[in-house]
Amino acid sequence: MTGWRRALVAAIVVTAFAGACGSPAVDDPEFNGERLFADVQRYAELGPHVSGGAGDKATRDWIASELAAAGYKVEINDVPHRIWRPGPTTITAGEGTIEAMVLGWPPETPSARLVAGPLRAAADADEGDIALIRLVRPITGPLPADAQTQLDDALARGAAGAVVITETISGAPYAFNLRRDEEPRRAPVVVAGSLPGESLDGVLAEGREVQISIDGVYTRGGSWNVVGRLDRAGTRTVTVSTPRTGWGTSGAERGPGVAIFLALAHWAARTGDADLVFVATGAHEIGHSGIDQFLAAGAPPTAQTALWLHLGSSIAAWSWADEASKSAAKPSGENTGTRWLVYSTDLTFAVWRLFAGLDHQHSPAWISAFGEAADIRSAGYRTFFAFSGAHDYFHLPGDDAASTAPELLEPRARAAAALMSRSL
Repeated sequence: MTGWRRALVAAIVVTAFAGACGSPAVDDPEFNGERLFADVQRYAELGPHVSGGAGDKATRDWIASELAAAGYKVEINDVPHRIWRPGPTTITAGEGTIEAMVLGWPPETPSARLVAGPLRAAADADEGDIALIRLVRPITGPLPADAQTQLDDALARGAAGAVVITETISGAPYAFNLRRDEEPRRAPVVVAGSLPGESLDGVLAEGREVQISIDGVYTRGGSWNVVGRLDRAGTRTVTVSTPRTGWGTSGAERGPGVAIFLALAHWAARTGDADLVFVATGAHEIGHSGIDQFLAAGAPPTAQTALWLHLGSSIAAWSWADEASKSAAKPSGENTGTRWLVYSTDLTFAVWRLFAGLDHQHSPAWISAFGEAADIRSAGYRTFFAFSGAHDYFHLPGDDAASTAPELLEPRARAAAALMSRSL
C-alpha cells in the first residue's frame, strides 16, 4: 500500500466519527450574502490593492477598524520589501506602440531598460534579439516551467530582452507575482496582452525590429499585516488569515476572502471560548512576504493551534464565455474547475460533509498543499484548511465586484463558519 493510500485509510478511521457529526452550516446574519457582497464592493472600490499603495493603506485601515469594533486588540506590523513603481512600459514596432507590464524585477539602471532588436521566437533568439514567448489560456499562477526555461535560455544566449504574450479573456496582460529575493534582471522582460500580441505576429514572421522601453523607479517601502487578537480561555487558539493585496481591484480574487474574514471575526468574537487570531496579510504578490513574516514572528504556537483557516484566492467567482458576456452580466457558471479546498488529514470528512455540493476541487494536504496553505503546513501547523484558486479575470484589470455575487458568497461563508465552529 502506497504512503498516500495509508494516509487516506488513517484519515477514514480517525475522522469517521467527527465527519459524521460535522456541524450544519452556521445560521447567522453575519453571513448574509448581500452583506458579504457589500463588503466585496467596498474592498474593490478601495483598489487597486498593490502593496504599499493607497488602496492597500485604505483596506488596512478599514480592516483594523472592523477588528477593533469587534473587540480585538489590533496590531499593524510593517512588511518591508523592495518596491518597483512603474511608469510607462511599452513595446514599439515601427509606428505602433503597445502598452505592456514588467515581468520580474527590471534592470536597476535606466539605460538597461531601453533595448531594441529583431523579434524572434524564444527558441531561436540569440545575442541581440528580442525573444518572444506566447502563453495560452488559462493562466492561473506563475510563469509555467517550460516558458521559464525558454526565457532563461534565451537570455543566457545573449537576448537583449523578451516579450511574453499572455492570452487572456479580456486581452489585457496577465500580472505575474514577484519573487521577493530575486535579483533584478540584466535585460528587460515585459508582458503584453493577447490582443496587442496579435499585431506582433507579422513582426515576428518578418524578423523586424522592436523596442522595449521600461520607465519607473525602485524605492524601499512595503505593506502591512493587520493582526487582531482576542484572548479568552487561553487553552487553544483558532487562527484565520487572508491576503489583503493584489495587482488590481481584485474583486473576486481577494474580495470574498476579505468579506468572509470580517464576517468570521465578528461572529467568532461572540462564539465559543477559544483564543482568536485574525491576520490580514500584505505583500502577497511579493513572494508571500506578509504571511512569511507573520509565521516567523507573531503566529500562535503550533501546539496551541486547534485550527488555522486560510481564506485564499477566488473563493467564489463567476466564469464567463468572453468579455462581452461579462459586460452583459451573463455568466456561464462558476469557477468550479479552478477553485480548491486544501486541508489536513484530520479535517477530511468534515470538509467533505460541509462543502458537499459547493463544487470545489479537493486537494488533501497529504497529496498536495500549494499557495499559502503550503506555507502554513511547512511551519508545522497540523490542523488547517485553506481556499485557493483562480478565475477568468484573475490578475487582470477587469476583476471587479461583478466577478462574484451574494449567492456565491453566502454558502461558502456559512460552511467555513461551520468548520471553524468545531474548534471554537
